[in-house]
Amino acid sequence: MLWLKGIPGSGKSVLAAKLVDELAKSQPKAPVLFFFFRQIIDANHGPVALLRDWLDQILVYSPPLQKKHKEFLEFKRPLEPMSMDDLCRDLRLAVASISGRVYCIADALVEMDQGNDGFLEALVALGNGNQERSKSS
Repeated sequence: MLWLKGIPGSGKSVLAAKLVDELAKSQPKAPVLFFFFRQIIDANHGPVALLRDWLDQILVYSPPLQKKHKEFLEFKRPLEPMSMDDLCRDLRLAVASISGRVYCIADALVEMDQGNDGFLEALVALGNGNQERSKSS
């Protein structure tokens, strides 16, 4: 877990983007999941947006997640009504199914909607490799 803190405009997002690029180049077989919170973009300031993006990015690496989502397609079940707990569970499933490292980068957490302390705790638990404690609520 790496936590960067600094004043606005100090280059944290630039560093995060560079980190994503460098990790993707140096670890081509490892998933590099990234999300940039932005309060000014309606779809980018809630934890569900991060979870959906990360699940989309990790899907290609996780056969168990592919199998689960294939069932959604076969039974024509929409993904939209999935709860944050369901999405967190799927992310834990995907991460657990990967034998190597998984890199997760979340930028500008300060721009995430307020009232998501449980979600932040789940991210910390996931980052510390503590799968059984990484629940969103």
